[in-house]
Amino acid sequence: MSMLLAGFAGGALAQWLRLPGGAAIGAMLATAAVSVLLGERAAALPPGLPFVALVLVGVSVGSTVQRETLAHAGHLLLPALLILLSFSVFGVALALLMQRVFGFDLTTALFATAPGGMSNMAILAQEAGGNGFAVALIHMVRVMGIFLLLPLLTVLFGR
Repeated sequence: MSMLLAGFAGGALAQWLRLPGGAAIGAMLATAAVSVLLGERAAALPPGLPFVALVLVGVSVGSTVQRETLAHAGHLLLPALLILLSFSVFGVALALLMQRVFGFDLTTALFATAPGGMSNMAILAQEAGGNGFAVALIHMVRVMGIFLLLPLLTVLFGR
């Protein structure tokens, strides 16, 4: 129970501070702190909670789709497939590099280099036997970097 309370408190604080990805990042950092302070056993989550979290993320994303969205989706298919192919090839190459150079296990490295949301990739990595925290931390650095870098690039290259 202490993990859930810490997660909600950390998520609420980071969201209130308007941090990029605040709810997820704040919850992750707060529960990590509580886990370290109380010991590794304190990090145990109720069974099924990762499933519920993934369902909630799916509902959140799925509920944004409207008929107008689908009407314009056809012209997005080819760019989406090209991006999928490019990111997949690049992600696997980076994962193999992470495995060889930094000693990551392949499951963790693949989920860490996969394009996707921090929480989704961390939960999926954990379910696949990888290190969910490492995946979340790598994605957190990526997301925060994007939030800092993209506004600068739009100014430099025009809107």
